Amino acid sequence: MTWRFGMISNPRSHSVSRRGSVLAAAAAREPDAAFHSLDIFENLPRVLGRFADDGVNALLIEGGDGTAMAVLTEILSDRCPLPPDTPIALLPGGMTNLAAKVMGVRNAGKGGIRTLLADLRAGNLAAHTEHIPLLEISLAKDTDPIFGFFLSTGALPNGIRYCRRELHSKGASGSIAVGLTLARLIFGPRGADGNEVMRPSDMAFESNVFHAAGSHLFTLATTLPRFNLGIDPFWGTEDRPLRFTHATWPANGLIRAMYGILAKSGPKAMRKRGMESFNIDEALLGYTGDLVLDGEFLSLPPSGKIKISTTQPAVFIR
Repeated sequence: MTWRFGMISNPRSHSVSRRGSVLAAAAAREPDAAFHSLDIFENLPRVLGRFADDGVNALLIEGGDGTAMAVLTEILSDRCPLPPDTPIALLPGGMTNLAAKVMGVRNAGKGGIRTLLADLRAGNLAAHTEHIPLLEISLAKDTDPIFGFFLSTGALPNGIRYCRRELHSKGASGSIAVGLTLARLIFGPRGADGNEVMRPSDMAFESNVFHAAGSHLFTLATTLPRFNLGIDPFWGTEDRPLRFTHATWPANGLIRAMYGILAKSGPKAMRKRGMESFNIDEALLGYTGDLVLDGEFLSLPPSGKIKISTTQPAVFIR
């Protein structure tokens, strides 16, 4: 197979803006690579169209979770000329890099990328790939779905705001920022509006496994098979691609519940704390609060109706 690599880097993402682009350096010495610095996201459809015309058959994306979400959403849209099963390599470039740390390239340095591309040219694609579906978020009938890896509702978007204001602004990033945010949220900090960050909101949840209506603390959804730091807030056992955890309100011992996640307590113990986890094919939410996908706040439809499902497995180069 003859490879043609399309490389996209977000120059405004955290580490790229500070340390420079690994992909820009790689493209300068790889004759079968096409590089684009994506400083204007509105140009993304044109960039991918040019890549398709140029015969690109693998994509490397350097940036944060928001950059990965934007490129993946465009690739999976009906208008993109690149096939949806185009192999994709994620390189960390943002503040948190959740997707890249779980599904990204194992060695994302300059030497690692050089070795990876040489290995792909040698016919070793299968040794570097992992196949997982993405979340598909449908917000309204007349709008395109949005694709990503990790969705949160309720108090957790408040926590994201808190993290950006109190931690990212002071230089904390990545796993350190995530860990500090979880630790501080447990003890009830207040947001910029003076209200507690960990406060309830209303939600109606419908699926073939779980139903709920009323106040909830948060809901999490993902297709990722694992997380960094050894923390996995999902413990469903069903053989389904969409992993959910739902926390009702009032929280029954929030500190113990968070410790239970860290200690990997069983379903029975977590259920006593008001937390359920399950794997399903799709869910329908009735919700008008904050909704965050891969660190990006989404605009909800006035109806508050949200459908969450999954795509066919995408191909990720590790």
